[in-house]
Amino acid sequence: PGLATLIQNTYPVFASIFAAIFLGERLTGRLGAALALNLTGVAVIVLGPGVQLESRVALGAISAAASAVLAGTAVTAVRHLRRSESASL
Repeated sequence: PGLATLIQNTYPVFASIFAAIFLGERLTGRLGAALALNLTGVAVIVLGPGVQLESRVALGAISAAASAVLAGTAVTAVRHLRRSESASL
């Protein structure tokens, strides 16, 4: 597990934000604080002292962030579909 894995595992943050925006789910203060703490922790690790983001590493970090956003979108879409679709054939 490396930097890209850490960044990609922020997808629940994006899923929660998208669910609040698009599905009208409630985003409580405690949840908002937890999400902010999550992103702050990732930023400290990614941008912290001693970390050199050369071009290849930066490209991987950007790709991982895009992956997290897309995974959050997928989770939100599944939540929406569960309301109207049945899993049985």
